[in-house]
Amino acid sequence: MSPISENLNPQDIERVIENLGIPVNKKPNKEGWVKILSPIREEKKASFGLNLQTGAWKDHGTDESGDLINLVEHVHNWETAQAINFVKEVSLTSSFTGSNGSSTPKSPKDAQLTRDTNFWTSKNRDALKKAQEKLTAATDHPLLETINSYDGIKLDTLVHFGVGIIHKWKRDWLLFPYDSGAQLYRREAGDKQIRSLKGSRPGASFFGKTKVRGKGEDLMIAKSPREAMLLHQLYPDRADTVGLVTGEQGTLSASQKDWIKQIVSTHSYKCVIVVIDCDTKGAHRIAQKLCKSVSNVLASTPVALVNISKATGGKFKDVTDCRQAGMSGDLLWEIISNSSPVQRELDRSEETLPTEAYAEDRLDLASAPPISETVYTNLPGLLKEICLLIDEQHRRDVFLVSSLPAVASQMPNVLAEHRDCYYSTDLFTQIIAEPGSGKGEASNGRGLARMTDQEIRTQARREIDNYSHLPDEEKANIERPKKRSLFIPANASARKMLDRLEANGGNGFIFETEIDTLLNATEQDWGNYTDTVRKAFQHEPLSIIRTDEEYYIDNPRLSICLTGTFDQFKRMFRSAENGHFSRYALYTFDTPRRWESHRPSTESRKVRASITEASRKLNEMYNRLKNRSKPLYINVQSHQWDRLDSIFSKKMELIEALGLSRHLHASNNRTGVIALRLISILVVLQVFEDDPDQLKLEQSLTPSDADVTVALTLAETFIEHAIRLYHILPKSEPASDPRGRRFTEFYRSLPEEFTTGEAVQIGAECELAVPERTVKEWLPKDDDKFIKVAHGKYKKGDP
Repeated sequence: MSPISENLNPQDIERVIENLGIPVNKKPNKEGWVKILSPIREEKKASFGLNLQTGAWKDHGTDESGDLINLVEHVHNWETAQAINFVKEVSLTSSFTGSNGSSTPKSPKDAQLTRDTNFWTSKNRDALKKAQEKLTAATDHPLLETINSYDGIKLDTLVHFGVGIIHKWKRDWLLFPYDSGAQLYRREAGDKQIRSLKGSRPGASFFGKTKVRGKGEDLMIAKSPREAMLLHQLYPDRADTVGLVTGEQGTLSASQKDWIKQIVSTHSYKCVIVVIDCDTKGAHRIAQKLCKSVSNVLASTPVALVNISKATGGKFKDVTDCRQAGMSGDLLWEIISNSSPVQRELDRSEETLPTEAYAEDRLDLASAPPISETVYTNLPGLLKEICLLIDEQHRRDVFLVSSLPAVASQMPNVLAEHRDCYYSTDLFTQIIAEPGSGKGEASNGRGLARMTDQEIRTQARREIDNYSHLPDEEKANIERPKKRSLFIPANASARKMLDRLEANGGNGFIFETEIDTLLNATEQDWGNYTDTVRKAFQHEPLSIIRTDEEYYIDNPRLSICLTGTFDQFKRMFRSAENGHFSRYALYTFDTPRRWESHRPSTESRKVRASITEASRKLNEMYNRLKNRSKPLYINVQSHQWDRLDSIFSKKMELIEALGLSRHLHASNNRTGVIALRLISILVVLQVFEDDPDQLKLEQSLTPSDADVTVALTLAETFIEHAIRLYHILPKSEPASDPRGRRFTEFYRSLPEEFTTGEAVQIGAECELAVPERTVKEWLPKDDDKFIKVAHGKYKKGDP
């Protein structure tokens, strides 16, 4: 064992192992040994012994062994001196000696953080080395010509950043390595294609951070690896440059924040410059949020945002556009150096995450919250890119809520284990607001399923046409093909809906922008319709027996998206008694009373084009999943279940504490199922974007913590909106007011006549405090509790 390893205490060893990104989830034995998956080679069964007290290790699969320094050498493919410097840098002990007994001083200009995952196994390092050799040997490769002609990046820049060429999925790709993974890039027929290698963690690091040496006065954060390389190529001595691998998003991971804090302190940069797109309001909002996230990490170093779109009058959105148009490097640097500083403020990104505590005074029935920005910054790219094009918050929310069941309906053969059964991804959503308020944005959500619906219809017509041309004797032995479609018309009767479900093999998607269309079609058959919907949510068998036929649907899969007004909503749910209400993810909003231009814009055209492209990609995903011979299982991890349980158990306690209806307990319970389905949707969509072949090859997928955060944030939002909407339903519990014990206490505390201000004051003084907006929401309601005497004056009605 080297002298430096002998000087390490268990706390030092634990810190080094943590910084190596080696997960240790088991308790060691008495001697300090624990068995884990090898961090230096791929294996499915743990055979790597690691001693947490001494740092010794033994790989039982290869019979290799060594100390902590050897382990660092293997993980990073470093020389001994580099490994010693690393251990000295991250450990807590202040005095170490190298293997030759001499002190090993640290050079601040060479300080580097470690790779923070075990992605770079020996196998992956070997593959990277071969990819780099292939790049340097094939200087006339089409990929190199394309990245030079389109992106403006030269060969020596690619070599500097360790880029390689790798063959995958029957094509060659440029491979961009970074600490926690690798991104693949190519252009084909003018279209950009980006993938991540399996096991990559784009949000854990930056591209190019190992090349940061403190040569420049500033640190630049670019929107992508390509833009980072282009900026380095243009300004190698003016600034050090790293790139996001996640795409443009407004938050940083803990490891990214730690690195920024350390590297800025180490190199004393004058400024951190963020260079990402600001060409739309949504993109600009994300850019500002990212800048503030960076600024909050730094004590005094200023952070500036480069708005290329504004500086060029909207002509160009990024560095690549500027260079393609022939802009000189000096002029571009003038734009960069004149960028606006961002004011430091409290970073509230974590506050929007689901928490274990839920304060009663947050339950404001008059202002159900919009969807958190945290959701949009962590969505899979296919949805995030469209959402960024929609400026108004409520329209963006409407699109997202309507898109989720559209995406879910195109995920056959995906199952997530629940205590009661295995659930598909299918969702029921409903969007309720005043007429003319922007609910029409939901039609874009419907558009995401258009191509798959067209494919199913076309195939069904072809089968029917082929059948019609068969001789009669052959027809006698073959069942006549039925019409099929992904969309099931909302104006179909309950019987016809069942017929189409059966023809579709048990699945379908109901989408309707006017709830009345559905209600009018099923008015005479409403009981059968709701029975079908309630059973489909739980995947309970459906059966039809008629005089001329009978059939059974063993495992129905149904997604639903409905939009409507408050009056339509009350017609649909005359009470919450039968459980129909509790099966929907509900969303409502109030819009400002102002004129909104109907003029087409660049963003509106981009949205339409993006919907078409997204529909094409989702159809590809649908076919990959449809052709699986076995289901693709979603394995939610134990700590992720803990988060779900904690959030909704606290919500249940809140509903009970406020004396709200027992029916809201049912809504809260079923929100747990909705959350599980949301997790499944997000992980499948993310994996499809990273590596489409995984949807065919993998037996199961494990959601990331980011997927779970987005799903739980959405689910928590939906239950808050359900609580608000429940209170406009006709009373189903005559013994008590549906607004709960808090309303009852507030009402009893009011005098016979009072003003709005007096009511607000009384609400604040109640034992269960009532927010001002909730009081104002209650007062003008058309019921028997309040009578409006004059503006701002009321008296009690019937008790």
